[in-house]
Amino acid sequence: VSQSRYVKRHRNIDIYASYDADWNTVPTIAGSSGHPLNVVLAARARGGANGAVGVYGDIRTFGGNLTIGGGDVTASDYAIANSQAGVLINGMLDASGNGSGSSDSNLPTATTGGNISIRGKGTSADLGPYNWGVKVQYGAVVTGGAGNIDIVGYGGNGSGAWAVGSVGVLLESYAYVKSNTGNITIKGYAGTG
Repeated sequence: VSQSRYVKRHRNIDIYASYDADWNTVPTIAGSSGHPLNVVLAARARGGANGAVGVYGDIRTFGGNLTIGGGDVTASDYAIANSQAGVLINGMLDASGNGSGSSDSNLPTATTGGNISIRGKGTSADLGPYNWGVKVQYGAVVTGGAGNIDIVGYGGNGSGAWAVGSVGVLLESYAYVKSNTGNITIKGYAGTG
């Protein structure tokens, strides 16, 4: 986490940074059975121009809500790319009530689950072939029950060899987004380039 604040409230964890908020593989953020944990990961917490969120490990809320974005400490706005993506998911985001989310094609069986909201934007600067709003690669976004998943991404200014340099939402290489009975909404808006 770059220039960060870490706030733990009763059954809540808020991690926010003035710039980038990167969560690496150790340790895992997790609630426990019967004790859901609400998690907020926010970049640009003071409203700065750029600040991305990267998740490279596991977050298991056991039915708590998970919010990833930027703009303020509640992540009510977008995380904005410095390189690659506004939000980069390369791990497990699991809001199922029993923490059983998996990175495979099996549908979740948990009867309860929290909501997941992810908001990311590319930047107006030309980052070459990587300027995505939200990228999920070798990762999963999973909830159970009637938990909803909402992913919104705006591509930035991309150029170079890849034709996907300014994609709003990129699901690539073993990416899974799934819920039991909840709604999944994915909105991607192309950038320039």
